Amino acid sequence: MDHHLRIEKRPSASGDKYYLVKDIRVGKRGTKVSRLIKTGSPPTPEEQTDAMQKYGSEILINASKKYGELRSQTLKYAYIPKSIGREIEQIRYIHKISQDTLTSHELEEYEKNCEYQYVHGTTSIEGNTLDLRQTKHLLSDNIAPDNKLLREINEVQNFKLVKNYRDSYKKPVTVEFIRKIHQFIMTNIDIEMAGVFRRSNAIVIVGYDGLLPPADMIEESLQGIIDEYYQKVSEGYCPFEQAVLFHHNFECIHPFNDGNGRTGREIFNYLLIRDKFPRMFFLAENFRKQYLEALNRGDNEDYTGMIALFASMIIKQHARVMRKVSP
Repeated sequence: MDHHLRIEKRPSASGDKYYLVKDIRVGKRGTKVSRLIKTGSPPTPEEQTDAMQKYGSEILINASKKYGELRSQTLKYAYIPKSIGREIEQIRYIHKISQDTLTSHELEEYEKNCEYQYVHGTTSIEGNTLDLRQTKHLLSDNIAPDNKLLREINEVQNFKLVKNYRDSYKKPVTVEFIRKIHQFIMTNIDIEMAGVFRRSNAIVIVGYDGLLPPADMIEESLQGIIDEYYQKVSEGYCPFEQAVLFHHNFECIHPFNDGNGRTGREIFNYLLIRDKFPRMFFLAENFRKQYLEALNRGDNEDYTGMIALFASMIIKQHARVMRKVSP
C-alpha cells in the first residue's frame, strides 16, 4: 500500500529524521501528513516497504481528514454545515484513493459488485422481491429466478441496458439523456410510455401534497433544474449537496407515469460518479425508511435535514471501505 507515499528527510540536532509522507492538494492549496519512521541513516528499501505496510493505512486516514478539511473550505454550502461537508469529502477521497490502488481486474470486480448492490437497492426500494444473490445471477449469468413475476425480472434485467448506455455517455445530463435512461428502465415493462413524458395532469403521488408541473411544462421544468445544478456547481457549491437537491426536484416534477424513482436515482448516481463520489446503493433493507424520510423532509422544505440524511446514508454505506483501510 503506497498511495503515492514518499520518504522525506528532515535534518535535526539529534540526526537526520526520515518521514513517510503523503502530499495533499486541493486546487492551489496544499498540505501533507507524515509519520516518523527512522532517525540517523536513511531507511533501506526493506525498511521503507515495512513502514508503508505498517503506517500506510494510518497516513491514508489522516490524509483523508486533511483533504476533507481543505476541500470543504473551498466549497460553498447552501444548507448543510461544513462539518458534514468534511465527512462527505473524506468519503470521496478514500473512494478515489482506493480505486487508484486497485489492479484493473480488482477494479472490474469492485465495479461489478457495486452494480449488483445498486440495482438490487434501487429496484427493491420500489417493491421488487429479487434478493441480492438473485439479482447478481440475473445480471452476470442471465439466470432468472423461479417464481418471480416477469415484470420483476425485467426491472432488474433492464439495468444491463442502462449500464451500457450510462458507461458510453460522457457528457453532462440533458433532457434527452433523462428520456433515454427512462426508456431503458421501462423496456418490456411499458413499451408505449418508455422514454415518454406523462401526458396527464391527473397524477397522484402517495404521501406528496405538492403540485406537479403541468404535462406541457415538464421539459421546461427539467431543463430548469439541470441548469440550476450545473450553475451552482460552477459557482463553487458542494456537488453532493446540489445532486441531492436535483434528485428531490426531479421527483417533485415526476416527469413520467411510472419509473420516476429508478430514473431519478440513476441520474443522481450519474452526477455523483461524474464528480468522483462513490455511488449510493439505496439498499432497501437498511436505508429505505431513511431515504423516504429524507425526501419527505425535502417536501416540507427542510432541505438541511434532507441533505444531512443523504450524507448519513452514503457515509454509512461506505464505512466498510473506511474500516478496510483503517490501521
